[in-house]
Amino acid sequence: MDQKIVRPNKMGRYSFFSLKTQFENLGDALINIELIRIASRYSTVLVDLSRCEESFANSISTSCEGAEYSDSSASLFLSLLKRRLHGDECYYFLSPGGYFGTLRARELPSRVMNTLVLCGLRLAGVRIVLAGVSAERFSPAYLTLFRIRRMLIHRLLARDTLSQQYLSDRSITVDAVVPDLAFNLFDLEHKNEIPQPDRTTLVFSFRCDQTDDAREQVRRLVRRVMGSLEESARVIFYSQVVRDDQFMAELATDAEVLSSNVNSTFISEHRSVEMAQQILSQGTVVLSNRLHVLLVAGSVGCRVQPVVDEMVNAKVKGLFEDIGVSSITFTDAFDHRTGGKPILAQGDAQRHKLLKGFSDVYI
Repeated sequence: MDQKIVRPNKMGRYSFFSLKTQFENLGDALINIELIRIASRYSTVLVDLSRCEESFANSISTSCEGAEYSDSSASLFLSLLKRRLHGDECYYFLSPGGYFGTLRARELPSRVMNTLVLCGLRLAGVRIVLAGVSAERFSPAYLTLFRIRRMLIHRLLARDTLSQQYLSDRSITVDAVVPDLAFNLFDLEHKNEIPQPDRTTLVFSFRCDQTDDAREQVRRLVRRVMGSLEESARVIFYSQVVRDDQFMAELATDAEVLSSNVNSTFISEHRSVEMAQQILSQGTVVLSNRLHVLLVAGSVGCRVQPVVDEMVNAKVKGLFEDIGVSSITFTDAFDHRTGGKPILAQGDAQRHKLLKGFSDVYI
């Protein structure tokens, strides 16, 4: 196991966050919470919550009690500049998560303005950090913007080797591959014993918004796997992203028709990581194409099975390849009795690598 990470002296070192993300997605709350917690190990943390909806802001502030919070972006940036004038080390963290897509004309003014703000911060001696990111499917315009911003960034940390390769192939330097921020949940030293489910419980959790045939792919997989279940089994259709709710609820209804002897339930949780862990701990095996569903499930001892469409789920496949877990496609066979893999031990090792990676950021 890696050596214990020693926390450096925080004096004269500050980290700043101005949060804006998908507030409907528990995974986004999770990685922002863990990023703030990790930064708090090495620095005094100030967080601007003015662009967050109330429930998301409450989730962040109650989970990261050691940070200081502001309800004004202007106040945050004034504090940042004050600390720089005082001669302190200042770090400004950009949003973690998946980077992909196109740059639309209507978005250009705000993107240019944000980039100019980053230029100003860089000129003021602020160290800009982009950590915990995956990268795929950049349009030419998006790639150009990303390259410009890379010149302003002090440290760029990818969360998997596939993303590192994708960026490197496009002449974008990645400073290091550092495990996903959600691995900070895998703290075996302080984890309570995890109760085991008293019967076979499958958990399905899928997004269906990436390809035209995604819904039918998921339905066929669910029918095939449920066809082999014993009568005492339970199936949970779980969502931790608002836009997944409707489809997961539909699948739960379909499952009741498909097998009246199997107990099928729909459950959603969009806000609380702790509640999500409680729900997923009921599962013996979790099948999903949602990265943070799989990692939250893994943190409570479930066997996890990534199910991917290789055209659109590179970040999921890449991250699990890095820890020795193979993904399957929607047409592959799956045996619920032996399929999937527990990842508690790998997760704990990844957590140590994560903390070591951030200690290097603050050197």
